[in-house]
Amino acid sequence: MNESESLNFRLTRIEHYLDEGASACLLKNPQLAQLMHGTLDYFDERRYGLFAWCGCCQALAWLPLYIPGSHTVRKKQ
Repeated sequence: MNESESLNFRLTRIEHYLDEGASACLLKNPQLAQLMHGTLDYFDERRYGLFAWCGCCQALAWLPLYIPGSHTVRKKQ
């Protein structure tokens, strides 16, 4: 099996697992989805400007715009 065939085989197996519902789909739980939404909203305008976000049952994509001086990283002591 060459590299292209191997990649195609692995991708086909992954798609099969996803089609069978093997992934967790945590965000399809309304309580967890609301928690994630609330977290994004809470930090909006505090640590970042939330430009856009999109979610589905398996993933969340978001585009923050950093607000300079809004958050400092503390060093572990």
